[in-house]
Amino acid sequence: MLMIKATDYSETGVNYSSEHTKKLQEYKTMLAREGILLAEEELQPSTRGIKITYSQDGKPELLAGPFEGNSKELVAAYYVFDVETEEEAVQWALRMPIGAGQAGHELELRWLEEKGERKR
Repeated sequence: MLMIKATDYSETGVNYSSEHTKKLQEYKTMLAREGILLAEEELQPSTRGIKITYSQDGKPELLAGPFEGNSKELVAAYYVFDVETEEEAVQWALRMPIGAGQAGHELELRWLEEKGERKR
């Protein structure tokens, strides 16, 4: 799974430029054509989110967004790839277009668990 971390920009909810949106669509099309893309979604900013935390006694506490702190702790979008190796996942992730003015943009790759076993 490729997680695209939130930025201060993505947390504002402002749409990307039409040029960047076009490049992202081309990237998704390429992934789908190659049979790599299993799923992908863009998430709403944390202003539309709810956190549920549990206290020591196990009672849930709900907190409506926006969430304070470092935006890079939040996920803005994700892609699920069907790849065999870590190197292959990295190569596909590196092809993702990053918009102008997105310095500090952070991506994170993680393996999904499959039926109790780590897929690697």
